[in-house]
Amino acid sequence: MFKPMALVVMLALGGSLVLAVTLMPVLCSYLLGGKIQEKDNWLVTFTKRLYTPLLNFGLRFRLLVVLPMLVLFGSSLWVFSRLGSEFIPQLDEGDFAFQLIRSSSAGLSSSLDL
Repeated sequence: MFKPMALVVMLALGGSLVLAVTLMPVLCSYLLGGKIQEKDNWLVTFTKRLYTPLLNFGLRFRLLVVLPMLVLFGSSLWVFSRLGSEFIPQLDEGDFAFQLIRSSSAGLSSSLDL
């Protein structure tokens, strides 16, 4: 039932990926002509100053960083296993679905009466 829609979405994503990788750099080279410099803005500079010491600490003391993350991951698995069905909402719209079964030899008048 959802196969055609999924196929269209996959084709659209694939086409946009091809355009993003091939056409967009060419258009940017035409439209953004001139000398282009690459430099960091103030936010990236601030983030690098904050991140570099943390990265060096994490690479120097790997066990001190990995063990708490493993404990956190294990505790999240434990909490996930305890969620139960109350996490999933109940879909009760109050509608009824009837399925009538009649014999194959029933005539038109009896089918209309049913």
